[in-house]
Amino acid sequence: TTINMMSTYAVKVKSDKTMETASNMIANGLIPPDELSEIISVSYEKDGTILYISAIYTDPVNAAKIANAVTEAAQASITGVNWDITNSAVVPEEPVSPSLLKNVAIVALLALVASYGFFLLMDIYNTRIVSEEQLSSVLEVPVIGTIPKVDSASESSSDKEGPYNE
Repeated sequence: TTINMMSTYAVKVKSDKTMETASNMIANGLIPPDELSEIISVSYEKDGTILYISAIYTDPVNAAKIANAVTEAAQASITGVNWDITNSAVVPEEPVSPSLLKNVAIVALLALVASYGFFLLMDIYNTRIVSEEQLSSVLEVPVIGTIPKVDSASESSSDKEGPYNE
């Protein structure tokens, strides 16, 4: 079937023989065949007869050269196939990866999750007693009395009564 043929051709494109030929075409073996095999990806459509050969490399100009060299090497090393190159690899105008928008969205989501986790842990490990009910449950004795909190800023010195306030 067509899918089996395309799968076979995809494997042959990434074969040692093809990678060796392509490596020799690219600056006389500057990139070793095993590294070249990691740079190249081969895909095909399920119902089609078109192979897509692409390269992801740090330098986009060299990535296009690598993809074109592998395509030529595949044509030379895989016999019995009528190859027709529809498009040669070209240097993209914009970087394919990393995607700034996607990375910012991921970082924002991670920051949100991390901050939620931090405050959840702070609440779980909070050991302060803030109410009479908490004090009663922790000490297992009833609360007899409390000392009210006095806001010293709201009181003026004339409101205070006492022997030393005159």
